[in-house]
Amino acid sequence: MLKIPPHFKEFLSEPRSICLINHFNPDGDAVGSTFGLGSALKKMGHEVSIIMPNAFPDFLKFLRTDVPVFIYAEHMQEALMRMEASALIGTLDFNHPDRCGAELGKWLTAKDRPVFMIDHHQQPAAYADPMFSFPDVASTCELVFEWLEAMNALQHIDTDAAQALYTGMVTDTGSFRFPSVRPRTLEIAAELMRKGARPHQIHERIYDSNRESRLRLLGHCLKGMELRTDLRAAFMSLDAATLNASGYLKGDTEGFVNQGLSIEGIELCLFAMEREDGWKISLRSRGDLDVSALAREHFKGGGHINAAGGESEGPAEAIREKLWDILST
Repeated sequence: MLKIPPHFKEFLSEPRSICLINHFNPDGDAVGSTFGLGSALKKMGHEVSIIMPNAFPDFLKFLRTDVPVFIYAEHMQEALMRMEASALIGTLDFNHPDRCGAELGKWLTAKDRPVFMIDHHQQPAAYADPMFSFPDVASTCELVFEWLEAMNALQHIDTDAAQALYTGMVTDTGSFRFPSVRPRTLEIAAELMRKGARPHQIHERIYDSNRESRLRLLGHCLKGMELRTDLRAAFMSLDAATLNASGYLKGDTEGFVNQGLSIEGIELCLFAMEREDGWKISLRSRGDLDVSALAREHFKGGGHINAAGGESEGPAEAIREKLWDILST
């Protein structure tokens, strides 16, 4: 059970200026956890700001918060002012300073103020104290609920915060189907429903609100998918030219990697997407096949046993052959 150190609980017993930071390219769990915690902390009497390294996907913009949100890539000076004026920094849904970008990460490690972490990724870096790090928990949003419970602050979760936390749980558990889901996960989901979360609305916004261009992009990706049935693996990729021609928007490729893993007999799928600074790698697996270790060792990344990410220089063909070689040894 998550426990709050007495000195930290005492520190938060008085109003503080707090900044919450999530990771670069924030997903549902990153946005949901910062929105949910930020709103609750504000209702506890704190002055709260949310700093996001860059913009989050359009399909998550139905989420609401009464806390000011600053996109560092767009409002750098204002974000820095908020961070410098803060008495406490909270980092959510990442376990290493580099995950919030080089500049923010450098600022974070040169801190002269306390930093706490709430996260569920493996092998956390020791940059925060206290560290609420639980890799066996399905989502950071789940941990935020338990953190607030340990703070005796569940009454501060309003409808918007419940929507945000439930959304993060849905996206990071694949709609509660991944092995990381525990009975407590579903109990927390039920409590969030009682506080106003609307599962049917959240599911519709995340999974049933596609633009035509996104579906055509998925079709193009699936058409080019390559399988190695002998290795029980699939490889998918999209280069920058294809993304640009499709009218790509941030978040359009969310969930593409799961399509490859849905094929019978396939136990691992790698999806590579070209960006300005190289290729982004997404990995998914079944059972005990640890793609987090694979990402750390070969793609400068990490994550969870069955879901991880990383990066590579490319091109796609080189990434594909690298994957086949890794799995063949």
